[in-house]
Amino acid sequence: MHRIVIPLLATCGCATLPTQPAQRGLYQDARQIVETEERLGWQVDRLTIEEITPAMLMSLCRVEEEQRLGLLDWLDQRIETEGGPAEEAWLASGKNLSAISELLTLERIRAALEHADDVAAADCPFYIEPDPDFRGRQVETGRFLLIGESFGGLALLIRQDGSIGLGGGGSLRLLAAYGFDANVTAGVGLEGGGTGAIDAAADASGDQQINVRPMGGVPFLLRFKDNTMMYDLEVAGLTQYYQDTLSTPGLRASFGLGFSSVRIGAFMPTASGFLAYEFYPAFRDLPAQHGIRLGTKVGVNFIP
Repeated sequence: MHRIVIPLLATCGCATLPTQPAQRGLYQDARQIVETEERLGWQVDRLTIEEITPAMLMSLCRVEEEQRLGLLDWLDQRIETEGGPAEEAWLASGKNLSAISELLTLERIRAALEHADDVAAADCPFYIEPDPDFRGRQVETGRFLLIGESFGGLALLIRQDGSIGLGGGGSLRLLAAYGFDANVTAGVGLEGGGTGAIDAAADASGDQQINVRPMGGVPFLLRFKDNTMMYDLEVAGLTQYYQDTLSTPGLRASFGLGFSSVRIGAFMPTASGFLAYEFYPAFRDLPAQHGIRLGTKVGVNFIP
């Protein structure tokens, strides 16, 4: 789809954004809010716009009126460039709704911003003042944040001695991160949890071995964002607790794909799926082990 671009391209400045910083921050916030509502299932325009107006106002009230009107003009130009109005483009495309998805999102953003601007004089809290350096509330640009996640999934384990294990595990993790812009966030942290596996084949006595071990890690996360979509690249140093000591460090490399939601206070919920490769070197009587892990991450970003 046109709206889902390769995030690396977005970070190179290929995404279409307003050039004025406050307008850019407001647009990115508005897009985050509208796209989140679209994922939940956008219904009647008027009712949905009224529902998201409080979230819109928390951003719009921080932007000078002149900049808000300038953003509406910029959106008019974008809508025209995309072939709008959306209804005419829909008819011209043979009523193919997917063909006008970007155009429809732009029109919804504009309508939501215009409605928020109409009520801003009456509804903006007196303690929220315009900020000429507004960078956005729904994005992490220039901010330090904490990322908390639950991390778990199923695993296929292949050991150097030829045995195969089936299992899984989970962990909790906390990362300190920094948003370089709206598209790129990097973080490093700690995780702790446990892993367990059942050997696929029985041993000589006919019993299946069950192995459960505590584990920990130091993950490094590089997160690319395309509005509400997230693309995670991660490497982590891993260790297991075995025979009263920590094993020789191993490694995890993973890729994740997910979504972020609208900020609630200082917290922004996230959810994603991931595919990971893990390697533990031989340690004492443990053979070297390779693993393929498939799972989910559910988390929250704390953005002061």
